Amino acid sequence: MVEPCLGRATLVHVRNGLRDILCNYDLAATLPTPSEARGLRRSVGASQEHLAAELGVHRSTVSRIESGALTPRNDVLRRYVAVIEELRKAAKRRRPGLGPGRTEKATSRRRHRET
Repeated sequence: MVEPCLGRATLVHVRNGLRDILCNYDLAATLPTPSEARGLRRSVGASQEHLAAELGVHRSTVSRIESGALTPRNDVLRRYVAVIEELRKAAKRRRPGLGPGRTEKATSRRRHRET
């Protein structure tokens, strides 16, 4: 029988690390493209500062994620996926036809001018 060169604790650590990698890979696969994420954030009227506060990161980090220069990892990735899901739900709750920054009153005025 061949003795393992790694101790039991090291093997457990490696196994947990692999599990985290696979979990992060699955989460990363659900991410929208950077431009879709930016559009989603804007569609609900959220700022980069607001999203950064939700994620616990600096605004520049959100900017880098939305530009495609950075892919979030580990805890930030998990929080980002959760926030994106919340933004998707909020976007679905918005009334169709109301774009980013448009209010019911502004839409009503535009319809009145068109008639």
